[in-house]
Parts: sequence; C-alpha cells; structure tokens
Amino acid sequence: MTRLIHRQAAVLLACLIALTALIQTHPVSAQSEGIDIEHSPNAKRALRLHGEKRASIEAYFLASLDMPVERFLQASERHVKRYTAALDRDIRTLTREGNIEEASAVLTAIKRTEDWVITPPNDEGIHFLSQANLQVEGNDSATKLGVDLQVNIEKAGVAYAEQVDRAFKQYRAKVQLARNGLVDELTKIMEQEQRAGRLEAVQEVQKAIDTIKKLPEVDKPESPKEPEADPAIEFDEQIPGLVPALPDGRGDKLNIHDDLLGYYQLGYLDDNDVNRQTIIELRSDRALVRGQYTRTKLGEIASYDAVSAVEMTMTKGKFLTWRFKENTGRTLIAKVEITEQNNKTFISRFNSKIAYAKPGGGSTTPTRCVPLRFGALSDAMEDFSEGTYHFNLEMRRNEDGKATNGAITFQVELNQDTFLIVGRTSPRNRKVLDPVIPIAFRSKNRGEDVISYAEYDYGRRRDMFVIRTLNDGSTEVQYWWDSADYGKGQPADAFGKLEKRH
Repeated sequence: MTRLIHRQAAVLLACLIALTALIQTHPVSAQSEGIDIEHSPNAKRALRLHGEKRASIEAYFLASLDMPVERFLQASERHVKRYTAALDRDIRTLTREGNIEEASAVLTAIKRTEDWVITPPNDEGIHFLSQANLQVEGNDSATKLGVDLQVNIEKAGVAYAEQVDRAFKQYRAKVQLARNGLVDELTKIMEQEQRAGRLEAVQEVQKAIDTIKKLPEVDKPESPKEPEADPAIEFDEQIPGLVPALPDGRGDKLNIHDDLLGYYQLGYLDDNDVNRQTIIELRSDRALVRGQYTRTKLGEIASYDAVSAVEMTMTKGKFLTWRFKENTGRTLIAKVEITEQNNKTFISRFNSKIAYAKPGGGSTTPTRCVPLRFGALSDAMEDFSEGTYHFNLEMRRNEDGKATNGAITFQVELNQDTFLIVGRTSPRNRKVLDPVIPIAFRSKNRGEDVISYAEYDYGRRRDMFVIRTLNDGSTEVQYWWDSADYGKGQPADAFGKLEKRH
C-alpha cells in the first residue's frame, strides 16, 4: 500500500488525552465566561465550578471527534487501496498486451498517490482530493477509477461533516445548559447577598448575570496542537539488536525518559482493514503488552488480555521500536517518534508507523499507527503509592441502572499516576477476580476529593471513581457506571473501601 501520512488526523486524535491538559491550559477565568468576582466568595466558587464544567464539556467534545475522524480515515484508506489495486491490475493487463505507454501513464497515477496526505474535510468541506486531477491520458478506464474514487471520498467527507455537526450541536446545548445553570445559581447567591446587606456583592453578581445572558453563540473549540514533525520517517526493513524486555526484568536496560513511562493505546488498521488496538505499558527497563482488542464488522469488541513481553530498542535517540506478538500469532513492529517540546518529552502521534514482520527478516509495507497516552502525571495521586489495590464496593445499581444489592471488587494497578482496572468480580462469583480488558483512568483533584474517570478509549467506557476522605479520616470509594450520572448529581452506583494489596 502507498505510504499515507495523516497529520491533521493525528492532531484531532490528540484530543483523546486532553482533558487534564485542557483544564490546565484554559484558566478558570476564561472558561468562566470572562467574568471576575471579588466580593462574593460563593459566586466566585460558582464561577470556578462552572469553569471546570466548561473545560470538561469541551474536552469531551474534542474526544468525541475521534470516531468521525477514524471513520473518514479508514474509509479513505480502503478506497485508496482499492483504487491503487485496480490501477495495478490495469498495468499488468496493459503490459501483457504490449501497451507500454498506457501502462506507464497508469504507473504515474499510482506514484501520484504517494504524495497524498489524508486529512478530514476542513470547515469549507475541502478534503485531500478536492483539487486533485486524477485523469489518466489515453486511458478512460483508469480515469473512471479516479472519478469513482473522488465520489467515494466526497461521500465519506459528507458523512464526516454530518457527524461533527451533530457532536457540535450536542456540545453547544450542553454549554448553554451549563450557562443557564450558572445563572440560576448566581441568582440564588445574589438573593443571599441581598439579605445579608452586602451591596457590592449584589451589584457584582447582578452584573455577572447580565453578562452571561448577553453572551454570544458558543463557538467550536480548537483541538490541542502538537508541533509538526517531518513526514519522511524512515522504517527499517530489518531491525537488528532488539533488546528483549522480559516480564522478570532480564535483559539490558534502556534509558527511557521518565516523561515517557506509563500506558499507551496503539491503534492501527491491519492489512485486512481490521481496526486493532494494543495497550502497552512502558517501564524504565522494559515494556509489556497488557491487552489487545478489535472491533468486529458487527461493532462488537473482541478482547485478548494475556500479558506478554515487548522487545524494544532505541534508534538514534529519536525513535523507539516495539516488537511484539499480535493475538493472531503474527509479529508486529511499531516505530514511534520521541519528541521534545516545552521541556517535556513525549511520543508523537504524527510520525509513528507499524508493519508486520516477515518470516526470515524484513517487514511488510509500513502504515500509520496512532499511539495515545493513557493518563498523565498528576498531583492528585501524590498520596498514593504505586502498586495493586482492591476497590471493595457494595452495589446500589447495576450497569443497566436497576436497583440491586450485592458486592463487586475491582482490581486496580497504579502506575505513573494512572489507575488501570485489570480485573473485577462478577455477580455469579463474587470471590474470584476475572481478568478484563484494561481500562485506564485519569485522575484530578476536586476540593479534597480525587476524581478518576475512564479515558475515552476504544471500548468507550465511561466509568468513574471518587476517592473521598471522610471526617473520621477514613477513605471511601464511590463508583458510577457512567460519569454523566455523576454530572447530573445522581448518587453513586456503589460505595466501599480502598485496600492496598502490594
């Protein structure tokens, strides 16, 4: 398959891990509709909470762009692959018939695809083939293939735009609802300040209410940006000297920067057009596959959660190579770029490739892969030591929202400030922990509480924990199947205790 670089898509996909960064980079004053309160502590608190809610709504909107982007990219890749395959068949037919000039013209059309940068349509609906000339002189069949390709990409672009528009309308409605709620809250606070005789506070809150009511329409938020990388990434056909990274720690140690340590979701499209995901845990001296899963044609998720070792090596200090077994038995080679910006070291989503190893050496043609970081270093976890925990909870409601009694235990690992659920009991057997596809949780402080919510991953989990210190100094864990219920003020679906295992 031709080499396809997806820079803009990678920028959009970067939003999947943006919630904490987004809140930190958008000051509460800006997210609180540009309003400042000085004389009313309650109003100031209401604005701060509104700012956090706005940032959360914005981050979830950006994360929701993942699905339409991926659908457009996958559809485009399939159409381009079919187009080049059809042209390749034409070349062979024309060559056998002795039509060398026609075959050369078709070959030129194939080579032209190597320069395409597949990106979703912009705000004007312009996509990567909108201005392309796919005519092949002297070959009506090849020209028709180009017309069909443009039509198919146009249809995919229309579907993408419709999905993004629906997501934005939902985002706009949520923001307006949050604004209305803020007005109601400030109105109550103003009445309290009035009864207390605090004139300056009343005037200030009234001005804030008037400002909110006159705010303009909600605009689309911009996605977080990464610096552009050089698209000409080299991919070694043979990768010598891979360091075995075994579970027991044997083998040479690599000097992996602390900023890189943690969990990654590696997404790619295999050579059968199946969307696959692998969860990799990167440690200072080794890496492990923690889970693999695919989405079937029926939309179901098939998971494979056996832990296995990853071989890895560093190339020129700029590329990290992971070599591991897919659940199909085939060996994968992923090459990801290490980038530095603002004194931070991270794995870039722009410039990463993946290929299957060939028996006897070499690899298949590399294609794009997207490494997404799970979690982020957070002060919220400073009181928790790394290791394995059990969350032992008493259920109030099941996943369907129906009232129930019983117990559930989650087995959770804490590494690099990221909770990873790796097991849970079932209602059928409440004493045995069953392995589950790992679910990564990002954590932040809200007052004295620690809030941990599921990353927006391939399984679209929306689980959420709140770890709360009670008045007597003990720790309580509250759990919601769906974080949206927490946002609505619904009581937790389960309550219990946190137990450090080892």
